[in-house]
Amino acid sequence: MADETPVPIPHDRTRIDVTRSAEMRYWTHKFAVSDDELLAAVAAVGDEAGKVCAFLQEEDRGDHATRH
Repeated sequence: MADETPVPIPHDRTRIDVTRSAEMRYWTHKFAVSDDELLAAVAAVGDEAGKVCAFLQEEDRGDHATRH
């Protein structure tokens, strides 16, 4: 059976804190990416959630389809 543990929502949903495992779990789930993909996106554009989302959309399109 799949893990049905709820993913806690970060207090500040405008920033991504990659040092907190609960936030990593939330953001990787929200963006449907791996930990490594999220870390790379934050390294590339900073911790603003909107910028990370846009970056991941561009990466996903690579010019393919958008998932966010």
